[in-house]
Amino acid sequence: MVVGITLYFTFFQKGGVDREANAHHVIEVMCTYPDTRYFDPGAITYIGEGVVTTPEEKEKIKAANEKIHQNWEDAVGSYFAPNCFDPCYGMGLTAYLGSAYGKEQTSTSVKDITLISQEEKAQTFAVAIVVDGVEKQSSIRFRNDENNLFTFVEIQEMSWNPLT
Repeated sequence: MVVGITLYFTFFQKGGVDREANAHHVIEVMCTYPDTRYFDPGAITYIGEGVVTTPEEKEKIKAANEKIHQNWEDAVGSYFAPNCFDPCYGMGLTAYLGSAYGKEQTSTSVKDITLISQEEKAQTFAVAIVVDGVEKQSSIRFRNDENNLFTFVEIQEMSWNPLT
């Protein structure tokens, strides 16, 4: 038993970081809608012909975006390697939430998260997401550094496209 515990902490808990539990938490935040802590329609900037945004509206949008970013950082930012949270946030951590809003979906939630591949510097999860009562599948890969902190999060495949 002692050997098993030692191996667990040596190989899976580098520096006390439980990358699988951290990935589960990131996935939960990524895929739970509505939750205005992590996605607020008031943070959307609309563009197009005839759209006029006043300076006051721009300030409200900016403040809403800053609040959402801070909420994300408070919730999961510590799981990321230095200088890696902001790029991941900007490149798609909110894709599911924005899509749910854009498609006028009423709810998305995580049904199941299964680790399907684990390597020294990467993990891939199969994720069952319930979108308005219909189960959808996705595959999300997390890359990590030598301290098990995430360097990149990639939505690899899905049975639905959150951006269309």
